[in-house]
Amino acid sequence: MQEIPAFPSKGQVRAFSWLVNLVNAITLDMRSFIGLWNLNFMVVLAKNMKDMWWGFDALGVLVERWHPHTHTFVFQGFEASVLLEEVALFLGWQRCLEYDAATPLLPWEEILTDIVRDKKEALRMTNKNRIFLDRLAWWLIQHAREIGGERATRGLTLCLARVFLFPMSGDFILYEHVGVLSLLWRGQSLAPAVLAHLYSSLTTMSLGGRTCGSLFLLQVWMEAHLKIFLRSSVYCSRAWYEPEDEIKCVTAHLKSRDAWRDHLAFLVLEDFIVRPFFMRTIEFWVRTRVDKDLWLIGADQMVVYQPHRCHCQLGIPRGIPTSSSCTDMIITGKNERMMKKAMETWKKYTMSKKVGLAVQETPEDIWQYEDYTDTICPISCDFFMACRAK
Repeated sequence: MQEIPAFPSKGQVRAFSWLVNLVNAITLDMRSFIGLWNLNFMVVLAKNMKDMWWGFDALGVLVERWHPHTHTFVFQGFEASVLLEEVALFLGWQRCLEYDAATPLLPWEEILTDIVRDKKEALRMTNKNRIFLDRLAWWLIQHAREIGGERATRGLTLCLARVFLFPMSGDFILYEHVGVLSLLWRGQSLAPAVLAHLYSSLTTMSLGGRTCGSLFLLQVWMEAHLKIFLRSSVYCSRAWYEPEDEIKCVTAHLKSRDAWRDHLAFLVLEDFIVRPFFMRTIEFWVRTRVDKDLWLIGADQMVVYQPHRCHCQLGIPRGIPTSSSCTDMIITGKNERMMKKAMETWKKYTMSKKVGLAVQETPEDIWQYEDYTDTICPISCDFFMACRAK
């Protein structure tokens, strides 16, 4: 078994020159559409990319703790995951309309043609199944003032999505990820689609693949819950924590991937910030029937979503969770019948729940759940810890 290969040991975030220059060229006409389509947060991030630093060792070890059959990170005595409501918060989409997967999506050809309105330029920006965003960005920089704020901001949306929502290994965005962006222009949140892409990428990476989802979401999630503070423009705000809490970095001494493995292998619930201050106002959606599976409908796939396993984040007592009844946790492509069934399940068998206060648990329940998490610990964690012990 090989280590998760997606990340270097440490380093600065790659600052895409075409995106930084495009953001610096934003016109007054574009600013109103940026606010209307809830792109403000991603624009701020793009402006500060040169100052961002990722903890690649920490991220790599976190991926090793991802379980492809539960879609959660498995720790000692509890499970946790990136939840829908957290994605909406991190990306500034709390006030967006609810994501509606049944909304007809605009074809990528129509979107690109509407932005550029020049067939030769459009052909130069495309190849096979992708749009080259470095070429689109430089074109927008040259023509932003003459094409108007709405068209220019649509092009900016494609560029931001490549970096923060649907990352790829090159300076391009796939056709299937372009159409779903039209929902942002209609005021809808893309949290389910972005989270589905992240879950799918985490599963691929945990099995040795080289794809990667949104590192931004993963990094901020770690900073919110694990008291990780890095020299980055996206570090957690002090307002996220209780005012009386002592804010300090408890992981500054961890300088290698092996050190991070030891830290996360023995991470207990008391060291996991289950209810940061900012989450007190959030209502989480949970299922009302244990025999119903929830699905995230993404741009080109459907992914099983199991928030009921994240007891600590939802403020409910620990108990042995029911596993998904699905043979496939990820379904690629468009399946209209399953999409319709999934949307009906969300409407009929889910309810919103505020994060509760500290729950009362018996020692027997805690010990039983700790024994259970030992049995589902991801194979990669056991493998690397066993290698260390030799």
